[in-house]
Amino acid sequence: MLADTVDESYSPHKRFKIVCEKSDSEELTYYISSIKKPKNLATIFVQSELGNPPLSELIANWSKDDKFVVVNFGFLKTRRVLLYQLGKDGMFTEIHSIIPDVGMVQDVELKDFGVDTAVINRVDATCCYVGNWSKQSQIKIVVSIGCVDKNGNFPEYGALYIIQEIKNEVSLISKRLLTPDELRDAEKLVK
Repeated sequence: MLADTVDESYSPHKRFKIVCEKSDSEELTYYISSIKKPKNLATIFVQSELGNPPLSELIANWSKDDKFVVVNFGFLKTRRVLLYQLGKDGMFTEIHSIIPDVGMVQDVELKDFGVDTAVINRVDATCCYVGNWSKQSQIKIVVSIGCVDKNGNFPEYGALYIIQEIKNEVSLISKRLLTPDELRDAEKLVK
């Protein structure tokens, strides 16, 4: 077994990190690990279970107290956002996920993006941007999806999510659709 730390994925207090472990059979597993006593505290994904797509990027945005982490990772045309919380047992639990998958229509919460499923054939590409945790313990997430409609056009839709931590609990405090202008510069919305 070979375990490597994913670039810049240490928590602020250096208690946890995201690692990529390669098994003897070349299988890659990405998970959250403690640093003092290396241990899998939550599996993010196993690459073979997703069909071995090449990973293009994986970014971890930790809360300042190390208790929450938003993991934003992507492959060629699909991105995913997963939010984990540290429990009293020392393990991390996935508490929120945004997984807009390419090719799907029914599996994507298209209503969240104001999409009329009657005119959309499929989702062609997805993109996610995640900000940093603010002093108010809020984090912004932007998700945009590129679709193919029944006329061969490529409309784009998006939504801005704001998540807040209050007394060790996180909740989605707001979500709104993006305007066409905002979609053109979606990354700026999370800064």
